[in-house]
Amino acid sequence: MYKRAYLFFITFAAVFVMEAPVIAQQTITPPTAQDTFFLAKKKGLLGRLGKSISTYAPDEAPQKIENQFLKFKGKIIRSIQLVRLGFECSIYDTCDVKNNFGIRMAKVFHKNTKEKVMKRNLFFREYSRFAPNLVADNERYLRDLPYIQDARIVVDYAEDSKDSVDIVVLTKDIFSLGGRVKIDKATRGRAEVYEENLGGSATRILIGGLYDEERKSLKSI
Repeated sequence: MYKRAYLFFITFAAVFVMEAPVIAQQTITPPTAQDTFFLAKKKGLLGRLGKSISTYAPDEAPQKIENQFLKFKGKIIRSIQLVRLGFECSIYDTCDVKNNFGIRMAKVFHKNTKEKVMKRNLFFREYSRFAPNLVADNERYLRDLPYIQDARIVVDYAEDSKDSVDIVVLTKDIFSLGGRVKIDKATRGRAEVYEENLGGSATRILIGGLYDEERKSLKSI
């Protein structure tokens, strides 16, 4: 009975270990001249901001990330919108969506990070003054979260205004479920299954098991 339970646990964990590289190694098709940033296809603020963003790398010399925000220094933050993307989407073009068998199976076990969780990770609030360095640091901080693969913060002047700005925060989830299996020999091994973002709540859990046929419990005296 214990051997069957152990084999089932090992098989279950191995499926996730084998599946993860398949997702990570998918080929991303480079954008063509006809591709446009996905926000440009939306109406209102998101559309205006999307049209001002290029999906291509600029030809100009590299610059510090906060430089793009300097012109908005001291402006009032009128609104903040969150755009949360799944791990199967591209943060630069939602037309590039992976939908193979591995992705469909993975989506069954994954839930995108909740909006209230992302709001707790923002360093700025509506109606506060815009601080370029703080926003740039916040963008880097979001990318470093264990359940976020990529993040961008897009800023533009509010409509018909030069003293206030609107902000869009885009985040892309990472597939947060995984596992590890370590087999020392035929009679001994360990398996773990972990979730970095349980139900989109940023809660981490880990379940592990150790099997050792040679290990004997101590007899009470």
